Amino acid sequence: MRRAIRPGVLAAVLLLTGVPVLAAPVVNPLVDTTVFPIAVWAMPASTAPAFAALGVNVFVAGERNARGWCDSLAAQGCVGFVGWSSRRTAAQREKIVASPGFLGWMHGDEPDNPDVVDDVFLPYHVSPQQLQADYQAMLASSTPAPMYLNLGQGLANGMAQSTPDSVYPAFCAAADVVCYDVYPTSTQENGAARLHLVARGMERLRRFAGGDKPAWIWLECTRIDGAHSDLGNRAPLPHELRAEVWMSILSGAAGIGYFPHQFNPYRGGPAAIPEALQAEMRLTNGLLHQLAPLLRTGRRQTLAVEPETGQVSAGGWRRDEQCLLVAANMRPEPARARVRLPEGWPELKCLGGPGPGQPEGGALTLALRPYEVVLMGAGLGPVRQDYSYPEPTRQVATARLPAVGPIAALAEQPPASQPIAWARSQQTRMAVPVLTGRPQVDGTLAEPAWAGAARLEGWSYTSGKQAPSQPTLGRIGQLNDTLYLAFRADEDRLDSLVTRYAAAWRNDCVEVWFDAANHRTSFAHLIVTSKGTVELSRTVPDEWGEGRRDDAWTPAVTCRSGREPGAWTVELAVPLADLGCQPGRPVIGFDAGRERQPGGGENSVWTTGGFNKAWYFGELDLSPATVTLANGQLINHGTSPVQARVEVQVSAAGDSAQAVTWEDRWVDLGRDTLTVSVPAQTLVDSGQVSLLTPQLRVRVPPAGRVRFVLLEPQPRQQEELVSIVPRRAD
Repeated sequence: MRRAIRPGVLAAVLLLTGVPVLAAPVVNPLVDTTVFPIAVWAMPASTAPAFAALGVNVFVAGERNARGWCDSLAAQGCVGFVGWSSRRTAAQREKIVASPGFLGWMHGDEPDNPDVVDDVFLPYHVSPQQLQADYQAMLASSTPAPMYLNLGQGLANGMAQSTPDSVYPAFCAAADVVCYDVYPTSTQENGAARLHLVARGMERLRRFAGGDKPAWIWLECTRIDGAHSDLGNRAPLPHELRAEVWMSILSGAAGIGYFPHQFNPYRGGPAAIPEALQAEMRLTNGLLHQLAPLLRTGRRQTLAVEPETGQVSAGGWRRDEQCLLVAANMRPEPARARVRLPEGWPELKCLGGPGPGQPEGGALTLALRPYEVVLMGAGLGPVRQDYSYPEPTRQVATARLPAVGPIAALAEQPPASQPIAWARSQQTRMAVPVLTGRPQVDGTLAEPAWAGAARLEGWSYTSGKQAPSQPTLGRIGQLNDTLYLAFRADEDRLDSLVTRYAAAWRNDCVEVWFDAANHRTSFAHLIVTSKGTVELSRTVPDEWGEGRRDDAWTPAVTCRSGREPGAWTVELAVPLADLGCQPGRPVIGFDAGRERQPGGGENSVWTTGGFNKAWYFGELDLSPATVTLANGQLINHGTSPVQARVEVQVSAAGDSAQAVTWEDRWVDLGRDTLTVSVPAQTLVDSGQVSLLTPQLRVRVPPAGRVRFVLLEPQPRQQEELVSIVPRRAD
């Protein structure tokens, strides 16, 4: 197998081998260290003037008329990567590479993302062997050129990773420039608090690619999902985008790319980028070009950081008499740290603002605002000095009103044409009762041991806008450090259950997620099919607090399935320790979902977040509990009556488009604190009290919410139900 050819020596190799030399590009950021590689993704050449004014010099993913696209880019001083295709003739390729706007070839996008091919689930949809073959074919052709490869967000977000770490080096070996993309604020759950994803992914990509190969990154500059954005997702603010750029460079990025697209509805190019972000891109990109010789050829070293609060990363570059220090606050809270300076460095001047002062004891003390980046230099020459912190703009949230009085004073809602259904939000914490006996894990749910379990019912579609046609009832309890779960899945087409696929999630199945750390960035995932087969996977928190694949996880899971009239059932038992649960940390993240295949399919969940949506998990409390709160009911698991104190809150839906947090979505209307007597379970009493009474139901507005908080007895529990809007009566 031929080795990768570094871009810097490619032209010389072509001369020696007699292959026609590529046309000299108008700019070559791969070898010209006086400029910094700054790219945009999948943009027409008509946008080149505007992007060039923002400092962009590379376009990736060319148009069908590749030669014309490259020529138009060259007219603006830019160059592009064009998709490699063996279907092109040699003459067609030679015509493309003859353009002064041609920089290199590229593979198809994100081959490491999963896919289903011929009914088989693949952890990556194009194999590295296929990419290697295409790469070798390109090198052996009459038009060899640097090959570019972009990989997916699984490098940064462990919950989205399907390709094993062991495969990534083979992907990276199939290209001369490797890249990946992650867009925290616009697409990731709780993304504004996780800008460090860009650094985590960059560090991993550099490790897989090796030290000599250029590694780039794609960053966000729009609200990518537009009107379909999840709660809290938005375009980055200027100080956040600046932080993403420098976090990437501190982690080894040799090039920066921007994804200038917004969907739902689609807008692309500079028109999709907020003006404040365009100004920040112009400023930061210009500075990168000014600092390019130092950043690209200077001696780079990671600087030691002694944190007092928060997390700070720092790096230094030196080239002759030029020195540059970059420090970035990796978190959205203020941070304070001491950064150790390399020995022999001169006095540094801050690029923007007064700076931290002079070093003491060989270290600078930095007090950094949220996601603040500080640049300090010496001998930099005519580098702009106005790189001050872009103060965050205040986020707009729905106006909040105080509770206006007792719930009984709220107006009753007009009657609906169908019964009101409810969706459970992630603002739910349920206690897991201790069972009075050990269930036999045999797929039969009628045994007495399940009577004391908490009920997982009232599931909804992932959107929270409809109840499923085929309900699912779950039960959950614990005994002797083992967690027991049972599910009864109603099904009116039992003869059509799907069980044939190797990937468990493609069959009729129940899925459960457990986040033992309750950080919402990693989880244990169990999929149990209607046939009783189990598929297991787990991510665990790494040094970033993000999920890392644990391919060695082998929990002791016992599982059986069964059948009842009009339903299929499963029971399972798993040791709490195997789920990562630890003594003294009783609250864990949890969710459950069902994939129904007959009748065109139907997915339902216990909470409204969706499958693998860790930020939207509810919670389980494993502390001993006499009373549990579930499905709008208080349930007494003891042998004596219990007095319970409960807070009940009713809210109306606000302007969700402007909401930054979950609470911003609601306008509170009424609140009561109740004292409720919950009887013990006997032969004549169910031992439960309904809180979601008819009198309360009629006072919850359409798409409004009702929240129950069990104040006493401990442990504190909470359940929040959102009204699914039915059609009004005529």
